[in-house]
Amino acid sequence: MTKKNRRDIPWTKITAEGVAIVVSILLAFGIEAWWSDRQEVQLVEENLAALRDELTSNLEEIRHERTFRQAVINATRQLFELAQSEDAIPAIELDRLLSDVTWGGRIDVSTGALLSTLQTGILTSIDESELRRSLSSLPALYEITRMHEQNSSAFTDEHVVIYINTHGSLLQVFNSGEGAGRPGGRSEMASPYRYPVRSPEDHSALLEQEAFLGYLAMGKSTHENIVLYYDRLEVATQHSIELIEQRID
Repeated sequence: MTKKNRRDIPWTKITAEGVAIVVSILLAFGIEAWWSDRQEVQLVEENLAALRDELTSNLEEIRHERTFRQAVINATRQLFELAQSEDAIPAIELDRLLSDVTWGGRIDVSTGALLSTLQTGILTSIDESELRRSLSSLPALYEITRMHEQNSSAFTDEHVVIYINTHGSLLQVFNSGEGAGRPGGRSEMASPYRYPVRSPEDHSALLEQEAFLGYLAMGKSTHENIVLYYDRLEVATQHSIELIEQRID
């Protein structure tokens, strides 16, 4: 190639086109990375929004179950007051209180969004370590609370209910709660059905028996213990909700 031919090559144009190609490639990579990051952020926020809704619903369930537990605790206290009173005890009032202490239950929490968040690795995309710690602590709190709920229900069924059935009329007690359902105000599991009772039983004698009063005291203790776990779970859940809202707002 002669010097003249070399001078005819449009180096400036070639260089400009080469630079344009490189810039285009880099820009394409940059846009792809930006879009990928944006999608990841959107995915995280969508999951956190769903998790916030789930936790908010669970918070309402925790508070509702605490109301139930407190109603049972109050019924037990009233039974102890009646046991110490010298006044005649209205049969229907006594039976209703006895009916209240035969109930059990558990918080019906949803964990789908939480487990999805924990198992899919979305938490690794969250910079806030406090939020990660808060969410990661919830499954263990759910589990230990559920364990205490199960123990309380088992104690009630195996001791309180059996004692009433052995030393009185459990059917009469159940009938006294007709239409009321679980204590706590929502008439859950209320039934209009009445069991056949051959003859009325005077259950005031139960309040004179140390064994029965002992079962009531232990049952009350299990409910109070669960309320403490509900308190812990409520605080942890509320804290997680607040952290999520800070993250997605």
